[in-house]
Amino acid sequence: NPHRVDLVSLPLLAIVGWNLVMYLALLAGWALGRRRPQAAGEAQRRRAEGLLHWRRGGARASAEVTAFFHLRWQRATQALSVLRLKKVLHLAAAGWAVGVGLSLLARGLVVEYRVGWESTFLDAGQVHAILSLLRLPALLLFPFEPFSVPEVASLRFSEGGGALGGARWVLMYVALLAVVVVLPRLLLAAWSQWREQVLAR
Repeated sequence: NPHRVDLVSLPLLAIVGWNLVMYLALLAGWALGRRRPQAAGEAQRRRAEGLLHWRRGGARASAEVTAFFHLRWQRATQALSVLRLKKVLHLAAAGWAVGVGLSLLARGLVVEYRVGWESTFLDAGQVHAILSLLRLPALLLFPFEPFSVPEVASLRFSEGGGALGGARWVLMYVALLAVVVVLPRLLLAAWSQWREQVLAR
């Protein structure tokens, strides 16, 4: 529905949740980073030994030189390749969130949103708790006013609720995407770019 904004939007929550999971994965990868190069080196060594085993006879010396060249080259450039991939993924995630935010704002120029929520299992108090949690990161950019449980209850679509306009809620979601997704991803991309330049030397 182009005229409606769901406050408990699963796609929006999925974007925020996915990025939070990725941040945890990055932290875990950083903590375990010293073990991965050894495992990768063992796998590369096994591939090189398999190449040597496959290339027998008079070409053995050439195969040995080729195999160990590729092995050492992959070891030397592995960290650089990973950083380049991370930079692209960070920029793609930031671009995705920017696109979602701009689509909300652009559509709001020609459409009057009706903002509300509906749920089979959640009540107004639980939805209020979710929205309050989502509001916290957005407060880093804008001083959004707090909202009460009765106010949230009055926005329930199934009871004829929903507020026209909804600029306050749309801006809160755009600020949430900016704080949780766009800014961290741009910082991570800048960090990867700096590390890439250092390693490329």
